[in-house]
This record gives sequence, C-alpha cells and structure tokens, in this order.
Amino acid sequence: MKSKLTPPPPLIAVDTREQLPYEFPPEWVTIRKTLPSGDYSLVGYESEFAIERKSQTDLLGCWHTDRFKRELERLSGFKKAFLVIESTVWKIEHDRFYKGNPKSVLGFLQSVPLRFGVHVMFLDSRETAQEWVKGVIGKFNLYSLNDRRGNHEAEK
Repeated sequence: MKSKLTPPPPLIAVDTREQLPYEFPPEWVTIRKTLPSGDYSLVGYESEFAIERKSQTDLLGCWHTDRFKRELERLSGFKKAFLVIESTVWKIEHDRFYKGNPKSVLGFLQSVPLRFGVHVMFLDSRETAQEWVKGVIGKFNLYSLNDRRGNHEAEK
C-alpha cells in the first residue's frame, strides 16, 4: 500500500489581465503571467487546467460577445476548465440594471458545458467563489502530483 502524499504548495499562475485577483494562503506562491486562457491555472499546467472568473456585471456585459465565445472555445481544449460566476441564478434573473433578457443569459450558460465542455459554477459571492477556487486548485495540485507518482490512494 502506498502512503498518502502531502503535496507541496501550489504554484499558481494568475493572468496579467485579471484585475482583482483572489487571495491565496501565504504559503501558496502566485506569479502573474499571460495565460493562454482563463484567469487562474497552475504553473506547468497552463494549457490543461484553467479557471475563468466572472463577476455578475462582467458576465452580463460579455456573455453574448464573440470574444467570450472564443475564450470558451479555447477552454474546450483543456483537460479541466471552469467558468466561475460570482453570482446565483436568482441574482441574474432579478438584476434590475440588466436591460437584456436574463433567460437568454441562463440559456447560454446551460449550453456551455454541452457545447464547450467547460464546467459552470454559480457561487453566491466573491468570497464564496474565492474559497471554491482555492479548493479546486488545491485538489488539482494533489491529483496532478498523484498522477505523476501513480498514487491514487491519496485522493480518497
């Protein structure tokens, strides 16, 4: 039986265009660099693992653009890709400043996993989203270490 591994702290790549980066534990090293897609990744996995973060305002302003659809197309080539939305379905449905049809936005977001293979995560606040992103980065760091060492017992 193989022993459980404690992974080294992740080395997080944060895209240079990310204007309000999340905070990570002090032992987790972050570097700013231009990523091929997404706002967050792990160094060495920049073309395999990505997290694209959107505030509600940003999402409502870009969901219908060709630029955003090209971003999702790039993410479709990744092994693991996530679209993290700092909002809930209810908040999008009831946004009093959005002039478009929220049902169209939500319909598009329902299609994202099917068309692009990108996981869509609705997280009710920036703080909740930040905690979720920390968790998934930590898990990916552990799983990638275990994959390199052939140890999948540690994942249980």
